[in-house]
Amino acid sequence: MSNASPRRNRILKVRTVSRRLAEQRLGQSEASLRHATGISERVAALRTAAAECGQFSGSLMQARGEMLARLDTARTGIAQSLMSLTEQRDQQHRLFVNARKNERIAEKLVEATEKLERQQQERRQHEVGLFRKTRNSSGLGA
Repeated sequence: MSNASPRRNRILKVRTVSRRLAEQRLGQSEASLRHATGISERVAALRTAAAECGQFSGSLMQARGEMLARLDTARTGIAQSLMSLTEQRDQQHRLFVNARKNERIAEKLVEATEKLERQQQERRQHEVGLFRKTRNSSGLGA
């Protein structure tokens, strides 16, 4: 076995771990995005429900107005967070794709190394067999 085989196996392990970490980070990004989307939908539902309320006295109308203003502020903040989380998720997806590509390259290198080592081993065995045949036919064998 050459030095290349263990080295390439280590590289494959490192790239596999990198891909798993990238996959985990992508999952976390997607979960955060889903959570923020759910919050955004709940704020929108609250805003709609508050806007559809009937007519009330002055103090209730003032409280309703304040609540609508706060819901609008929250919706604006959540929209900015959604954009940020979407960009983060897209970045994590790109990192995952690159990590998977690197892992596949490492897998191919390991397979090529193993194939080359098998071929070299078969060649050596064949040469040893030829040497033994030549040795035995020349009367040098014991």
